[in-house]
Amino acid sequence: MKAGWLNEPSDNGINADEWNGFVQKVGTPFHSKNFMEALDIGWEGTRYNRHVILGENGISAVIPAYLYETCPRLDYYRHAVSPPLKDPVILSHNFVSYYGYPLAISDMSRKKVIRQFIHNAKMESAIAMMGGIDSRDEKLTADLKSNGFHLGWFHTLMIRDLTGVNKEDPTTALPHKNRHRVRNSLSLARRAGLKVRLADQEEYRQAADLIMDTVIRLGMDPEVLPRKFVHHFIHSKIPGLEVFLTLTPMEEIIGVQVGVHWRTTYYIMFAGHKHPYLNRYKQSHVLYEQLIRRAAFLGCNEIQSGRDPYPIKKQHGFTPVPLFCAVRGENPKQHERALQWLKSIEKRHIEKYGSQF
Repeated sequence: MKAGWLNEPSDNGINADEWNGFVQKVGTPFHSKNFMEALDIGWEGTRYNRHVILGENGISAVIPAYLYETCPRLDYYRHAVSPPLKDPVILSHNFVSYYGYPLAISDMSRKKVIRQFIHNAKMESAIAMMGGIDSRDEKLTADLKSNGFHLGWFHTLMIRDLTGVNKEDPTTALPHKNRHRVRNSLSLARRAGLKVRLADQEEYRQAADLIMDTVIRLGMDPEVLPRKFVHHFIHSKIPGLEVFLTLTPMEEIIGVQVGVHWRTTYYIMFAGHKHPYLNRYKQSHVLYEQLIRRAAFLGCNEIQSGRDPYPIKKQHGFTPVPLFCAVRGENPKQHERALQWLKSIEKRHIEKYGSQF
């Protein structure tokens, strides 16, 4: 059992190439070394790597994890409800991507790496926390519960099943009202002369700035999603990463969506828009439809459009899947504090978005 990020070959022979090879088989792009480096370079706060790696002749299971002292994004959720959560936390991965679950080649390996994660948290007198648990993963949720974790509805993942979708026109599968609305928006965009294409490398910085401008316009604290991280992510060379742009007839960039194709899933990670142009050019609708078609042509079974059930996602056929957060205190009092915090977070999420489910 090994802990610690492995940029160079370690004494047991595990290195970055081996890590990426393992992740390619059982993980997501957000577990890759490229993504982890973007976190290490661009994320705000003070944290210490507590990655758990199981394996002797190659990796058999892993939980990327950090012990946090400070983190604006984690602190936001700590203090989003009352009473706030003040205990130290070892968190699997990071709240930024909502893909913090254990990776394992077998059920037995997953069980072992979860137990080691609990042991590591105990050694730090910290709450063991995992974010981004897909509620559809029944084996993982059962393993977590059997090891004393409490699960709560932390966020909502929006997904669209692409099985059998018409690759030329994915809108054919939409309900009549949504199909009419989406097609009308696409028609308006075409008549306005909107263009859509992949970004060139030299346009990545402008795309990242547009994403951050949108984050700030929507009222999010920029420390919660650091500009430095967004720039490093877009330039991270994660396999399958694509940056799509929308442009006016005068070649002004007014929209961006960042996606990642990984095996049979397409992930929409970040988006940004120049708000004054939305009514005329409908660039948000165009980009959603572009990436849905892209995923279908690549043979993906599913496309994910991030958290929160915004109406435009539902119009394009995305449906909600609960994302769980799992917490386990090191002792009964700490566990009770973690449990009450998570219950309050779940209540807050349902109150905020429940009418849209």
